[in-house]
Amino acid sequence: NDYKRYSNIKVHYKQMKIIKMKTALILLTFLLLNMSVRLNASGNLALSPDRPKEFDTISLTFTPDSRFDNPDSLFGFIYCFNEFKPMPDAYEIPLKRLPGQSKFVGNFTLPDFTVFGMIKIFGYSDGEAMIDNNQGKMWDFMVFDSDKPLRSANLKAGLSYLGNMPDNFSRTVDFKKALEYL
Repeated sequence: NDYKRYSNIKVHYKQMKIIKMKTALILLTFLLLNMSVRLNASGNLALSPDRPKEFDTISLTFTPDSRFDNPDSLFGFIYCFNEFKPMPDAYEIPLKRLPGQSKFVGNFTLPDFTVFGMIKIFGYSDGEAMIDNNQGKMWDFMVFDSDKPLRSANLKAGLSYLGNMPDNFSRTVDFKKALEYL
């Protein structure tokens, strides 16, 4: 009789252990999925004009995702590639919140000889640094002369998609896009 009771307790203990392990696995899976969604999220950046020309002023309008719920400050980091330098020049543009909206805006005048640019958003939310680099792809733009990109714009864009850039402005490698530009 004692043996039977001991066996039942032992079986019950194993079942409880299995239930706890399943619960832990489900919670861990949920946590990992939630983290990956947050890491892969990105806001929306709109540029105006769509096809900037030399010396144009570009307007940036950034609508943040949930990671930037209430940012203390936001900046656009713009990397301007020019025809003559192997590496781009970097510029930091403060973005200001539009009154009563969740959008942030800023303006940037293209420097001399800019043919291609990449943009990422940087900010602070509750004292924590946050970056939105469009899921590693960054946002980009070409500079135009009437209907076609300036000389070297396609080359700079293609090289940027090959990924041989320093870490602070590297982007996810995309061979298909690199081939399209090159």
